[in-house]
Amino acid sequence: MGFYYLRTGKFFYSTNQGEDKSIALPPENDSGDRALNNSISHRLHPYFGFVYDTHTTRRLQFSNVNYSANNFGILSPYAYPVKKTNNEQYIIGIFGGSVGMYFGFYELENHVLVNALKRLPYFQNKQIIVLPFANGAYKQPQQLLALNYFISLGQEFDMVINIDGFNETALAYLNNKSGTEISMPNLEILGPMIDLANRNLALNELDLTLEILKLKQELKETSGNLNKCRMATCYTLRWMQIEYLLSQYRKKLETFSGLKRDYKQSDSLVHLDAHDGPLNDQDALREMADVWAKSALAMNDLLSKKQIPYFEVIQPNQYYATARKFSEAEKKIALNSSSRYAEGVSKGYPKLIAKIGDLQKSGVKIINAVNAFDDVRDVLYEDDCCHYNKVGNEVFANFIARNIVMLLNTEPAPK
Repeated sequence: MGFYYLRTGKFFYSTNQGEDKSIALPPENDSGDRALNNSISHRLHPYFGFVYDTHTTRRLQFSNVNYSANNFGILSPYAYPVKKTNNEQYIIGIFGGSVGMYFGFYELENHVLVNALKRLPYFQNKQIIVLPFANGAYKQPQQLLALNYFISLGQEFDMVINIDGFNETALAYLNNKSGTEISMPNLEILGPMIDLANRNLALNELDLTLEILKLKQELKETSGNLNKCRMATCYTLRWMQIEYLLSQYRKKLETFSGLKRDYKQSDSLVHLDAHDGPLNDQDALREMADVWAKSALAMNDLLSKKQIPYFEVIQPNQYYATARKFSEAEKKIALNSSSRYAEGVSKGYPKLIAKIGDLQKSGVKIINAVNAFDDVRDVLYEDDCCHYNKVGNEVFANFIARNIVMLLNTEPAPK
């Protein structure tokens, strides 16, 4: 009873029994076992590099809605392509990486953009359908490839929004550090699947994979048993068991992440295009910015010929310094001094932003959202990567909706 009181400030036998939120179990999309989870939850795709396995589900942490991978391995409530059934339907496609994916989920549940558009006369009688096409870890030119592919299948669009920036800098930078071609899909996801496709998994990797999966299942079961405890002694023993399992889980993950792999063997069945060695930072940053800008321009050119509005959104990220002040509580969540993403973002974002003027001159409608959080004092991030909590998604969604409405008001009515 004393142990429970020290941890929670409450008396065990007077507390309503429920889920103990003070124990942080590994989430289903835990970034710590990214390589392991990705080899299980993804499958190779001949055009996009990778898509989600059809058994994969994701959801916003503050939502009860599960989004399952559809017939094309994209997390969406719809099978693709979606055909219009009447002339009043208006289809908006959301492209990008995981931030774009979660923006799509948030919009499906909260209708921030739809409600903003409904205030414009043109949209008042429209049935607006939001289709998520974003996939976790996608970076240009994957969005460009996906857009072209689905248009070739007959998917209709009336508006396209592409949300990116983080993956194009952080993940491309990591690709280069590994000697992999910058434009290739994210090596963290594609690498483990290349191993599986080439049957290169060593016995120690297989053993570690099984041990980690077993530990994760034990953690889930023990957590459930903890919440069923009716005696303080039971609670204490279960808590000690969870702490031990968590310790073992983290050690195994660290070992798994440290295994050396070679995904660039030219004689393998599947391999990645590679440089002779990593490019120097100056060349790598220039190339990643060029790939991003040319991809955005290509998406815009394709859609503008069809009179379809295209909006390029550069997402905010904690590792690109703006005027925003982080509270001490948010720093513990969002900022990691040893983050493998920070260097690519801090060096790469200025290169992307420097491209905005030329892209706008070429007709690309860009929403630069890097300062969208500057005036908000609430905690907005939910991890030390790039993702936003409920408040952050709300602020981000409203920022995008306001800017799209503003841009539409300055141009002729959509087709």
